Amino acid sequence: KLSETPFTLINAVNAGVIYSGLSKIQDDKDRFTKVYLNIIRILTVLTGFLSMLLFVFARDIILILLGEKWIDSVFFLQILSVIGFFNMQEMLVRSLFKIFNQTTYILKLEMLKKIIHSFSIIAALWFLRLDVLIYGFLFTSIAAAIINYHVSRRVYTFIGYSDLIDFLKILIIIIVTVLLMQLVNSNDYIQINLILKVATAVFSYFSGLICWRLFNKEDLKIITALKKM
Repeated sequence: KLSETPFTLINAVNAGVIYSGLSKIQDDKDRFTKVYLNIIRILTVLTGFLSMLLFVFARDIILILLGEKWIDSVFFLQILSVIGFFNMQEMLVRSLFKIFNQTTYILKLEMLKKIIHSFSIIAALWFLRLDVLIYGFLFTSIAAAIINYHVSRRVYTFIGYSDLIDFLKILIIIIVTVLLMQLVNSNDYIQINLILKVATAVFSYFSGLICWRLFNKEDLKIITALKKM
């Protein structure tokens, strides 16, 4: 539940406002493509930032909310934060199938995902190891996101692959930011340590986005326009 909390609002926005707004412009291919790609980039930026914070501060979150006895669950929360990031990418791509009334693809892809995940469940039961199950879940989430993306681009060829490049750039920024945050360590002053890590995350992440032109004020106008539709 902790791992799902940061993505609840984003998923609600995607399922409500964005789905409704994009459905109304689906016949205008050029406009739809531009708006869709911008929205995907914005939500990926937000999802990436939340996943990154959840991953880095997993230990602090567990200690504050659950206590020392739950410290071993930090590993699982970190992996689930990464899984949540890729699950959100899968959900964003699947919105295409809903908008264009091709929901049969969602059923087929979900069945394929369950089949892939069943192998990790069998392996986990065979070795009686929970980490095997969680790593299998991670592999399944990444594989499902890739497969959904590939199928969506084969079905809707007018969209292209520019958002894949944006996704890879955001992923690189996340990795670099996490590495920089790990360098910030002041165990004698925990509060200062947290503040420095948050400041490092915000500065590094959004600096990278600005340098690669992945986030600007104009993007926010798109969400506002969709709400009015």
